[in-house]
Amino acid sequence: MIDHSKPLADELARIGITSVTHVASLTNTEQHFNALIDALAPQGKLALIDDRRPWTWCR
Repeated sequence: MIDHSKPLADELARIGITSVTHVASLTNTEQHFNALIDALAPQGKLALIDDRRPWTWCR
């Protein structure tokens, strides 16, 4: 279990996880996008259900 009030990478490392194969982002994707992508394994899957806005923030 991770503490979602702390940085994602730090919390995943604390429990021995270097990457994840699936991410579901349900809200505030813009705020967390870089951390989610950094945690995602190569060929990993990203699912978004979020507020409808232009993706001007996506890298």
